[in-house]
Amino acid sequence: AKTPGVQSMMEKAFGMGLSFMAGIRNFGALGTLAFADVGSVVQLMLDMELISALKKFAEGFDVSEETIAEEIIKEVAPKGACFLESEHTLKYFRQYQWFPELMDRQVPGAWIKNPVDILENAKKKALHLIKTAPNKCPLKEWQKKELLKLLKDADEKLGKER
Repeated sequence: AKTPGVQSMMEKAFGMGLSFMAGIRNFGALGTLAFADVGSVVQLMLDMELISALKKFAEGFDVSEETIAEEIIKEVAPKGACFLESEHTLKYFRQYQWFPELMDRQVPGAWIKNPVDILENAKKKALHLIKTAPNKCPLKEWQKKELLKLLKDADEKLGKER
């Protein structure tokens, strides 16, 4: 993918998902696109959301008589499977639930009133961080001038005006 979006997330999900299943817990290429030729703060926000989900998944699940609750399943399932009404679900739900920061989980009726998706939320977060994050490694004035000179030279070679 050349830009953040559905394709970039499918590529990242497949790549990170397969790596995760193979036992890898360190992910390079965060925030990169186009086979690491392009960096994107928005993609970094999306990648961090995916890593958050994978980390939650990596915590695993307690599989015991208490958590499986076979007796509750036998009791609740025939009555319409309303497990959200059970005390057992209340006790364990938050422990195993992943809460995304950027993904939208509203029901369609609520979403229609405010149709914001994960990409828009990632852009907002990236802009906020760009504006508010402290610069831990500020450039010296001579470095800034050198970068501007390099950009000007590159623009001239490409026939662009700066």
